[in-house]
Amino acid sequence: MPTALPNTRPPHSLLHQAMNHTPRRIPSIPPCSPPRRAGRRLILLLLFALLSIPAMSQERMSWDEFVEYVYQWNDFSSAEDEQTESMAWTEHLEDLQQLTLNPININTASREELLALPFLTEVQASDIHEYVVRYHGMHTLYELQLIPSIRPFERKILPLFVYAGTTRDFLPQRQTLADLLKQHKHELLTRIDIPLYHREGFLRKEGGYRGSRIYNKVKYDFTASKHIRLNLHAERDAGERGIDSYGGAFMLKDLGHLSTFVAGDFKVGFGEGLVLNQSFSMGKSATVSRSSQGLKVSGSTDEMNFMRGVGTTLRFGDVNITAFLSRRKWDATLSGDTAAKTIVTGGYHRTDTEYGKRGNLAVTVAGSNLSWHHGHWHAGATAYYLHTSLPLQPGSQLYRAIYPTGSDFAAMGISYGYEAYRWLFRGECAYSTQQGGIATLNSLSFRLSPRYRLTASQRYYNRHYYSFFASATSENGKVQNETAASLRLDATPFDGCQLTAYADYFYNPWPRYGLTHSSSGMEGVLITQYNFNRKSSLAARYSFKNKEYSSGIQSHHRLRLQWQYQPGRLWKWQTTAMLHTVQGSSGMALGQTLRYAQGTSAPLRFSLSAIYFHTDDYNSRISLYEPNVVGTMSLPSFYGHGIRLAGTLQWAVWQQRLRFELKYGITDFFDRDTQSSALQTIYSNVKNDITLQMRLRI
Repeated sequence: MPTALPNTRPPHSLLHQAMNHTPRRIPSIPPCSPPRRAGRRLILLLLFALLSIPAMSQERMSWDEFVEYVYQWNDFSSAEDEQTESMAWTEHLEDLQQLTLNPININTASREELLALPFLTEVQASDIHEYVVRYHGMHTLYELQLIPSIRPFERKILPLFVYAGTTRDFLPQRQTLADLLKQHKHELLTRIDIPLYHREGFLRKEGGYRGSRIYNKVKYDFTASKHIRLNLHAERDAGERGIDSYGGAFMLKDLGHLSTFVAGDFKVGFGEGLVLNQSFSMGKSATVSRSSQGLKVSGSTDEMNFMRGVGTTLRFGDVNITAFLSRRKWDATLSGDTAAKTIVTGGYHRTDTEYGKRGNLAVTVAGSNLSWHHGHWHAGATAYYLHTSLPLQPGSQLYRAIYPTGSDFAAMGISYGYEAYRWLFRGECAYSTQQGGIATLNSLSFRLSPRYRLTASQRYYNRHYYSFFASATSENGKVQNETAASLRLDATPFDGCQLTAYADYFYNPWPRYGLTHSSSGMEGVLITQYNFNRKSSLAARYSFKNKEYSSGIQSHHRLRLQWQYQPGRLWKWQTTAMLHTVQGSSGMALGQTLRYAQGTSAPLRFSLSAIYFHTDDYNSRISLYEPNVVGTMSLPSFYGHGIRLAGTLQWAVWQQRLRFELKYGITDFFDRDTQSSALQTIYSNVKNDITLQMRLRI
């Protein structure tokens, strides 16, 4: 007779055994296979793994390939402000980079830890966890191919963030705090950007920039196992005087009923993000968009999107209870001395005017969340209260009439969801005290077969709804004044081919910036990638967007083709072509990239890239990805006529513990003698700069 597994899952951490904590129950799992079937399974698994080694070795992604994959499936050039979008992704990538430096043991990871990886769905995280429990761990990550819900996309990315380690953590052990501190790691990172040109703001003696043109960032991380983390960081933007931004945080995780405790700078996200979301999120074209990641350390140098205070999450079986308190200062433009007109989110303090807006508004936030997960169901309730030291008075412009006013604000929401192999339903309904607005976001996904998944979603954001920390799927980057519906298809028609198609219709009942009436639009995207063999692949992305602006309705058509060829383990060649057309103008770009030692542990790696661009004007501008130092996304935007050349060099010594990185880039415009305007003006047609980064891990 088969032996049934216990009705409890492995403990979340070593300290659970040390503190005699009862593990949380998980959904009942079918009994293991009989010994004969288990033996057959093991033999088939070994044969399958041996046959898969050549293919899998090519599928493993490097960090640079992962960042480029993110860009490929999220077209930032269609965003309202691609520079802001790129900066936001850089901050999120810094958080993910920390996960790659401290990968998760898939054999001891809880479902919640797997959900910290934003590209995994709830179904996939549950399937991985149940597989590990049923078969007593994974011997190799090749076994991911035996889980039907894990697609080639996730099999490529997961080795960056997880590993198949020993299952000894399942055995009763007692470890003290001193034992945990022995498993510690130190990491020190510093980065310097040196522009080899001068802007107008640095040349002026009066009314210009206050500081040096050098950008500098320093970060320190201390981790002990997965239970303790200390983070410190400081940053100075180009043009600022002295260290302008700094912070840090201390975190404890998985200590008995204490799931998380954090003091200092942290981020918070629950539900679908209608009330609170400062976590990693993807755009409309992303495979997964999820914000319910609870409390986590703010390891990036983002100067706006974080809390500063204390927060804690307690776990009692299937229930998590979170509470947090934050008090910090925001940059704001004042209206006299009695009110704040505009909240400034750029984080720049280069001029006297910008510095005069620094820390003008003291903000206090208190919030909580109650979440429950049992079997295939989950639900949660989130609420926060915010008080500002000065009342907000956004002004009399028509588009500002729906902005928040006053000093006291609150928002609350209820999230819910059901997950199964074929079905995935989730959503959230929210209410804000700002004029009694409501918002709701719901999506229903059905797996037609192992190769096809269909997703339908709707969103309704009332113009009176406003949450300062909301971040969810939207057209204009705000959870407000939008009604929309979308349909999406993810498919793998045959081996080696991946396809995504979606259509989104959106309507803005209140006039947006530059308009005096309601507006609507639609967007359609088709993305496909075909692997000819282990050496070459072709990817294509076509997007269409019809949207109204102050100048009239604009129809954007964008086409990007990308061919990759990897003749061996070390070299990789990539060709990218892009076309952008809009009424009355068009633009094109052609890029070539060569990489050496891509995805290997070689001590020396380098890349060379060249981009030729020719556009009629700014409306037909083109953004293309180029390699950069690890942990940073480089997405330069081009308009006019010129060429961009860039090269990166990475050198690792001392058993990969010390890594030096160098990047040099130069842009040469053929159609102008100056660049930018006002204080950003460069009196040359050439723009070149150097980035230096050092990372030490001991």
